[in-house]
Amino acid sequence: MMHLMEAEWLLINHALYRPELITSLLPLENEQEIDALCEDIRESCQFNHRNPLEWKILDAAINNSEIHTELPHWDVPHGIVLDMVDAAFSLQDRFAARFPVPPNKWLELVGKEVIDGGIKRH
Repeated sequence: MMHLMEAEWLLINHALYRPELITSLLPLENEQEIDALCEDIRESCQFNHRNPLEWKILDAAINNSEIHTELPHWDVPHGIVLDMVDAAFSLQDRFAARFPVPPNKWLELVGKEVIDGGIKRH
């Protein structure tokens, strides 16, 4: 089993809660097996690095992450965002995958809607 940091799991779980997205990205794989593995990975927070399908699932989760669409609505401290960015770069180093919006752009996105909406962050 491969160890991942808590922040890395947070980013991966975001996509694993949508196994239909992962299934649509891996049309040649068994849909029920993907659903089961997504649930297993999500609940156990363990990744079997010897299972090629789990690699494909995590690559698809990173390559097609939609976390950048939610970042503008988050009101979180700067330190947490830095941890998320660090975790995203770590995931990209471990896997042959890239987030659709580069993690270094995430700092510009976090809280944008919250600030524009007139709510000030601390």
